[in-house]
Amino acid sequence: AKAQGIIFSDDNKTLVKCPTDLAGEVVIPSCVTTVWNNAFDGCKKITKVTLPDNVVSIGSMAFAGCTTLVEVNIGDGVTAVGDGAFANCSSLEKVNMGENVVSIGESAFFRCSKLSAVVIPEKVETIGNRAFQECNALTEIIIPDSVKIIGNSAFHYCHKLTKVTIGKNVKSIGDSAFSSTALIHITIPGSVEIIGFQAFSYCTNLAYVQFSHGVKRIQRFAFYDCDALTGVILPDSVEEVVREAFGECSSLRQISVPANCVVGDSQSGEIIRRKK
Repeated sequence: AKAQGIIFSDDNKTLVKCPTDLAGEVVIPSCVTTVWNNAFDGCKKITKVTLPDNVVSIGSMAFAGCTTLVEVNIGDGVTAVGDGAFANCSSLEKVNMGENVVSIGESAFFRCSKLSAVVIPEKVETIGNRAFQECNALTEIIIPDSVKIIGNSAFHYCHKLTKVTIGKNVKSIGDSAFSSTALIHITIPGSVEIIGFQAFSYCTNLAYVQFSHGVKRIQRFAFYDCDALTGVILPDSVEEVVREAFGECSSLRQISVPANCVVGDSQSGEIIRRKK
C-alpha cells in the first residue's frame, strides 16, 4: 500500500491519506484499525473499497465525494460509520455493512443518489440526522428492532422510497425523517413516543397510517400535505396533537382523536387546516 503512495501513521494502524490519483479497487491492509477523517478526500477514480474485520473506525468524511465509488464492503470490526463518511458518493450502488455496526453517523450516505438498496444491521441503535437524505434510488428500508432513534431528515427526499418497516423499539422519529418520500402506508409502533415536526410531510402517496397504542405526541406539520390520506384513527395513548399536524391533507375527511388529547395550541385548535 505504501508503494501506492498511501500515508499511514508511524505504527501503521491508521490510514491517514490516500493519493488522489489512486484508481480501481482499494483493499485496506490488515494492519489498519482506523481510516482517518477525510482520508480519501478527492479520490475520484476508486471504484470499490473493502474494509476488513480489523478496521474498527471509519472517520468523518473518510470517503466523501468519491464520485466513482460503486461498491463498499465494511467488515465486522466497525461499530460506527462516521459522519459524512460516504456523503456525495454519487455512483455508489452497493453497501455491505458489517454485523457489528451500532451507529450510522450524520450524513453518512447523504446524496448517494444511486444507492438502491441497503441492509441496516441488526445491532444498529441510531440512524443519524440526514444519514440517507437524498438517496433517490432507495425503494425499501427495513429498520431493525435494535434501532431506538431515527434522526432528523434521515430519509428526507428519498423520492422512490415506497416501503418502510419501523422496528418495534424506535422511540422517536425525527423532524422531516421521511418527508417527501413515496410512502404508501406506514405502521408506527407503540414504542414511538414522538413523531417529529414534518416527519411525514409531503408524502403525497401516503394513503394509510396505522398508529399503535403508545404514541404520545404528534408534532406540528407531521403529516402536512399528505393528500392521499382519507381517514385517521389515533389511539388512546396520544396526549397531544400539535397545530396543523394534518394540515393541507386535501382528502382527509375523518379523524378520530382521544377524548383527553390536547389538540392544537393557544393560537389555534386546528390540526387539519386547509388553504382558503
